[in-house]
Amino acid sequence: MDLAVKIILGIVQVISFLIFIRIIVEIVIAYSTREQPQLKRHPITGFLYDFTEPFCKPFRLILPSMNLDSSPIIAIGLLQLLSFLVVFLDQNFLKVLAN
Repeated sequence: MDLAVKIILGIVQVISFLIFIRIIVEIVIAYSTREQPQLKRHPITGFLYDFTEPFCKPFRLILPSMNLDSSPIIAIGLLQLLSFLVVFLDQNFLKVLAN
């Protein structure tokens, strides 16, 4: 596998992981803010939101407004599709070059 493909896949995996962690943190905050309101203002929460929001916001604008924010889940799915596409194109491109 080419170095550029490994770098792209690494970036996609890190972004997907951070979005997944954001989902978990939002669930924990939703259930515990009555007892611990300071969780909403924690620096880690702010970092996760600021870093992952550019990937989630476009889907939130497209999806209908509901009680559940499903934009992070859709962002993870599309990032996984992107990583699959990168690997697929890389493998097939190498086969074309070999012939």
